[in-house]
Amino acid sequence: YSRLKAAAEDLVRQSGVPHSIVPSTQFYWLLDRMLGRMARLPVWPLPAKLPMQPADEGDFAARRALGFLLETKQSQIKEIMARNAEKHYEVFGSGFRQIAGEDAAKLQKIEADTEAEISQVLTAQEKTETSRLRGALFSANRELEGEQAKQARNAPRIAALESARLEHERATEALRLALDLPPGATVEVAVTGEVPEFEADTARAVAEALKNRAAVTAVALDDVQARRSVAEARLRSGAGATVLASYGFNATAPEASLAYQNLLEARRFTLAVQVPLWQWGAHHEGVRAAEADRERVTNLSDATLAQVGHDARFAALALAQARRTALLVAKADSVAAKRFEVAYNRYVIGRITIDNLYIAQAEKDQALVEYVRGLRGYWTALYRLRGATLFDFAAGRPIRG
Repeated sequence: YSRLKAAAEDLVRQSGVPHSIVPSTQFYWLLDRMLGRMARLPVWPLPAKLPMQPADEGDFAARRALGFLLETKQSQIKEIMARNAEKHYEVFGSGFRQIAGEDAAKLQKIEADTEAEISQVLTAQEKTETSRLRGALFSANRELEGEQAKQARNAPRIAALESARLEHERATEALRLALDLPPGATVEVAVTGEVPEFEADTARAVAEALKNRAAVTAVALDDVQARRSVAEARLRSGAGATVLASYGFNATAPEASLAYQNLLEARRFTLAVQVPLWQWGAHHEGVRAAEADRERVTNLSDATLAQVGHDARFAALALAQARRTALLVAKADSVAAKRFEVAYNRYVIGRITIDNLYIAQAEKDQALVEYVRGLRGYWTALYRLRGATLFDFAAGRPIRG
């Protein structure tokens, strides 16, 4: 396409006909056509380093038409402006001085004559067309500036919406993985606005956590292994014996076919006794190392159990606080909804202005947002407590897989 355009321009230049060639960047419809066709493909083959600056054909045509209109009268207008400069020189000379009285009147007359001469150069139709094009360009620029300002205002909201959609998709996929669902399976989560009526006692939460958490079992296993290591260290370097006994059959023959004939019994018994004479303190140091490791395991176990109890206790306290917050924001949401209803009715009968109605609506929307956040905080605290204790306080039973 570009080569054909260049060849056509060369033909126009070589023709000898008066002409004007005005290059332009691509119009919007070309870029839209290219991307519209590629949108049907699963992968978009786009050039990595192809600069593009699309332009609106209406804006381009209006600007060029105005330029052509003024260029045709350019020489005449230049002559008028030159005569205007000569008249200024005749009146004021080459220096600068204060203009007043008769000189000011002469200057005003020179400017009026110059404006009249320029006006005579342009026909009435050209003046009308120039004004129309200038108005169209002004309207187009104002519309473009308004659209750009609107996009700038909406950019943070669009970015927040895209982030929320991405987070929702990530959370949904994580839920599928946790539930062992196939990829793409439909997941519907229903959240109730009711807050369960139960109180999570902190002492009960700590007791259930210490009874149900896998970390507690791991602590007991580490303690058993540490005590076993100590016992092995105490018995490893003492006197010992090794007993080896074997029984079977054996035979030799000049040929392979005769190897399994006339088998003879083969018996073996070995007894090895180990008595350490001098260990250079290895036995004592091995026992001390095992005891030190057991002490380390004991300290880590105590810290783990304390952390489990700490998490369970404060998870119960956080749930109680989240429940109070959810009830408060629910009440605030109801009050804001009633306030908006009253404000709307007063606006309908003309008792308040639209500004007061907007304020009431903004307060209602903010109260609804806080209510949703309060519910989310409550359910988050509830399942954090369930995870910390592995106990269902609403049903009163442990959570089993």
